[in-house]
Amino acid sequence: GRSSHVPGRFSVDQMADDLHQLLQFLGIERAAFLGHSTGGAIAQTLAITQPGLVERMVLSATWCGPEAYVTNLFSNRKAVLMAGGLGLYQKTSAFFLRPPGYWHDNGPELDALGASAATW
Repeated sequence: GRSSHVPGRFSVDQMADDLHQLLQFLGIERAAFLGHSTGGAIAQTLAITQPGLVERMVLSATWCGPEAYVTNLFSNRKAVLMAGGLGLYQKTSAFFLRPPGYWHDNGPELDALGASAATW
C-alpha cells in the first residue's frame, strides 16, 4: 500500500515475472499460492513458467486466458468505472456479485457504499 505508482500498463506475464523475482530475492524456492481474480491468473502463469516453484495452488474467481467472456467483462467494468466513477462501479459490482436477497437485506449499506466512494 505504500508503493509508489508506476505509470503504464502491466500484463499478467509481467506480474508473474515480478513475483518470481521477488521470491528469488527472498530465497523462497517453493511455495503454496492462493490466487483470487488477477492473482489467480498470475499464479497460473507462474505454475506454467516456473513449475518447480509451485508446491500447490488454490484458485478463486479467476480465468485461464483472454477469451471472449473475460475480455468483454473487463471492458464493460472499465466503461462503468470511467463513465460513472468509483461509486457506480462499486455499486454495480455488488449488484452483479450478490443474489437479490442480499440487496433486499443490505440496500442502505450498498447505497452508503456508493455515496462514500463518490467522495474519494
